[in-house]
Amino acid sequence: CFTAGIGENAPVVRAAIINRLKALGITLDTTANEVRGQVQKISASNSKIPVYVIPTNEEVMIAREVMKHQ
Repeated sequence: CFTAGIGENAPVVRAAIINRLKALGITLDTTANEVRGQVQKISASNSKIPVYVIPTNEEVMIAREVMKHQ
């Protein structure tokens, strides 16, 4: 799973990371990997492990944590 700033918005970085994981049977769908900021499966159909891009909203999560501890 790739998330947050770089994970959501850096197809080149995701491709470089996945390229180093070929020994695990992970294969990238280069077309699907062009996504930015939306939920998307980016692993190829023959990949042994599914890989996704999942956007986050860190500000909301921080605000929720602050409110829990007041």
